[in-house]
Amino acid sequence: MRKLWSLLIALGLLACESAPLASSCAGEAVDLCGPREYAEVSEASLEPNMLPVADFAVNARVRVELERCEDAPAPHEIELSVLVPDEDPSPDGGVPVRVMSLVTLVDGEDGDVAGDGRFEAEIPNPFIATVPENTDVTLRFTARSTAPAGCTSGFVEIPYRTGPRRAMM
Repeated sequence: MRKLWSLLIALGLLACESAPLASSCAGEAVDLCGPREYAEVSEASLEPNMLPVADFAVNARVRVELERCEDAPAPHEIELSVLVPDEDPSPDGGVPVRVMSLVTLVDGEDGDVAGDGRFEAEIPNPFIATVPENTDVTLRFTARSTAPAGCTSGFVEIPYRTGPRRAMM
């Protein structure tokens, strides 16, 4: 009987701990997000692989799956950033990185269908001259509410390798 009670208590505690998205959709504030504002990026990609740096004749295809509350108070946008290894040594022994914001994807723009929880767009090459060529980087796709008191919430990171720098003519 004691084992049964322990199991029931453990299950009850697990049931009380819900994911941030579920809590937000239930009407709770999560992190710095108001009720129903929190969203999570569940999947993301940027193609083609090895986009040449600073070659603006080449476009990129971006696809992002977003999980959000059905009754969110406002649309969400996706911020695409790149995390670049930094040459300066880190005092704590970790790998230092620079974070650069590349582009913000707005729901319903650049050929995307608004309100479907999916961002699919063709955009100009986001890799400007300050992004290093032929480098392993991390792309970060972050959800952001456009509500007046909007918030930044869930993100996904994926590895990516940049291509060569476009030769200037």
